Amino acid sequence: MENRVVRKYDMDDLFHILLKPDAFKRSLISELIQWLNRNGVEIYSANLLKPNSELLQLMYDGEFKWKYDYYNHNKELYTVGPSLSLICRNTLNKVLVDIKGASLPIDARINTIRYDFDVKDRCLNLIHIANNQISSYIELKSIYYLNDEKIDVALLRYLPFSTIINTINFMLGDSSYYSYNGIISLLKLRVKYMISTILYINMIISYEEYTDFEAIDLRKYLQFIPSHLYEINDMLNNNKQIVMGYDIGKKLRYLNYIFTLASKLNIYISGYEKYVIEGQAYYNDINKL
Repeated sequence: MENRVVRKYDMDDLFHILLKPDAFKRSLISELIQWLNRNGVEIYSANLLKPNSELLQLMYDGEFKWKYDYYNHNKELYTVGPSLSLICRNTLNKVLVDIKGASLPIDARINTIRYDFDVKDRCLNLIHIANNQISSYIELKSIYYLNDEKIDVALLRYLPFSTIINTINFMLGDSSYYSYNGIISLLKLRVKYMISTILYINMIISYEEYTDFEAIDLRKYLQFIPSHLYEINDMLNNNKQIVMGYDIGKKLRYLNYIFTLASKLNIYISGYEKYVIEGQAYYNDINKL
């Protein structure tokens, strides 16, 4: 797919899609992105997330069908794996509900994601999209600190399918990331990519810089980066406190602060990754024996 600059349009055209952990468990991420492309959805960014309680409240509060749903059970789904946050534009002006399909599987209609991908479960239904444009845009502003007064979205470019898939695989890592150092490197990538997305979507950096985000010197953009994001980036790049010294209490408090920041910022850290990092704090000196 050839990359191109899209025509000028209103900020209200942007909306948020969250592919749920069951989309990863069913290995459907590639197929879902291709389905979205075929159905007129252009994707400008794809970020791994682990939605925190504030984001989940924003996503579901006021629209939850309490007759059918148990909120805490639905919320638990987001703890079992990564979610994929997509910044999108709807080029065919479809009603958002007509992209995802009905919440209840029995009501799903053909040519919606939940019908076409054979969803059978009320919570394991692959995708979250807000039921209206305003709510969807509020989600985007909450995650990506959008400043629509400074954004000319005509300058945004959609990401080719191959770029999206390669970025996701890059952010998830492989067996080479199973070590402590590998996992720290992976977390650095996720945080820097989130920062780069915020800079790109707010027109601070170019598309070319965004797609080569590892080369960006973030120090040049300090005034544009949310303070907590820069703080966790700085801590991960200066992580000697985690593995040095003998005060296990201090090391674990340092780690807990990193995990708290990651949660606040919806940064994905798996249970396994947390286990390895905490184990390094506990056993660093013993492991050298």
